[in-house]
Amino acid sequence: MSESDFTKRLSQQLREMADSPLVKAAREMAESPHAKALREMVDGPQAKALREMVDGPHAKALREMVDGPQAKALREMVDGPHAKALREMVDGPQAKALREMVDGPLAQRMRAWTEASVPETWRGFESRPEMQRFVKQISDFQVAARTFVLPTLDTVPQLASGISRIIEPYRATAIADDRQGRLARKISELNQPWAIAGLVNPSAAGFARLVRLSDAAHVAAPFSESISELFASELGGHLEAFEASAASRDAAAVSSGLQADLIAFPPASYGSIVLTAGFRFNVMAPPLPQAIEAADPDAVYDSNHSTLLSTVEQHLRQFVEDRLLALEGPSWVKKRVSEAARKQWAERQAEDRQLGRPVYGLIHYADFMDLADVITQRNNWREAFAGIFGNADDLRMSLHRLHPVRKAIAHSRPLSRADVLFLFAEATRILKALGIDILA
Repeated sequence: MSESDFTKRLSQQLREMADSPLVKAAREMAESPHAKALREMVDGPQAKALREMVDGPHAKALREMVDGPQAKALREMVDGPHAKALREMVDGPQAKALREMVDGPLAQRMRAWTEASVPETWRGFESRPEMQRFVKQISDFQVAARTFVLPTLDTVPQLASGISRIIEPYRATAIADDRQGRLARKISELNQPWAIAGLVNPSAAGFARLVRLSDAAHVAAPFSESISELFASELGGHLEAFEASAASRDAAAVSSGLQADLIAFPPASYGSIVLTAGFRFNVMAPPLPQAIEAADPDAVYDSNHSTLLSTVEQHLRQFVEDRLLALEGPSWVKKRVSEAARKQWAERQAEDRQLGRPVYGLIHYADFMDLADVITQRNNWREAFAGIFGNADDLRMSLHRLHPVRKAIAHSRPLSRADVLFLFAEATRILKALGIDILA
């Protein structure tokens, strides 16, 4: 076969191959709508955006974050000695004993009696031997069975460093210096034994959470949703004002949701510990109530001689009166207060009048629960108070927490650590919400 014949034959075979059904199907497939759509997808803006995202600064930053020093520090923290000590504490015999105590039959009986509607039921149950043993177990676990120590100053920086990685500060607070140094300085101010021996890190974590709670309470909007959630998660629900010992009220507070490490400190020095955490008060005196009948010149209302709680209550009474007086004028009590509350206030006022004591305006006979009802009444809340407190349920919970503290003070009972924390934390929030300077 000559070269020309070979060339002709090869060309013919190539033409036949190009015209074969298989090649024709391949061309049709390449030119089909599906292939066209695939090319558009590969070359289109979405694929381009995906490639830019994979190669872009955000993906690069994410890779650097995963491989960076913060992630490494987090892994070291999870696997480090502080986390190991915390796991050992959670899984250890003391925590197991506490869980068995909280979930045991005695605790169940205590909760059942706590939920009873008649306070006398609690008082009867408190005197029973099993209740007394239960309260003693709680007290022994938290205090008597523990030895409190004062960490040496040279260990404070390392302690603060570890805890500041575990307990994040409240995100809305603007703190100029670093939280580790700030926490170290506050811990250094504690000059009495405060940390549980053998559990110094968990004790420091509890103190750091007190600092965080104080920071949150001092912001410009202390009843915002995020702070309300923090207070609910840390302080739990409210307690009824039972005639009970301080130890049993602490136990009941923990049962109602109070985080136990917030009060796991020596009772005798707990007040100073809370003050060091940031709950400091130097509040301007509230307006003095003026007697409207039988004024006694020797009777002086002096906030310097009253409790912090009385100051909060008087400021709140004045605030409620000012707001509703602006809406309704002198008839605000009749138009903005329920008949039941007006009747009760009038009876208290009549008792003062009958006994020849100074008589004050009706608002000064309102307690925290009365004020909660007036403030959260639908029309009052909508027109006068929603912009101040934000959430009616949370404001009511705040005053519920203070109500049993008020009763304890009124009956000259010593306050429990839970009482002290509720008073300081909620007083800060309420005074801040009212726009009253707290000169800490």
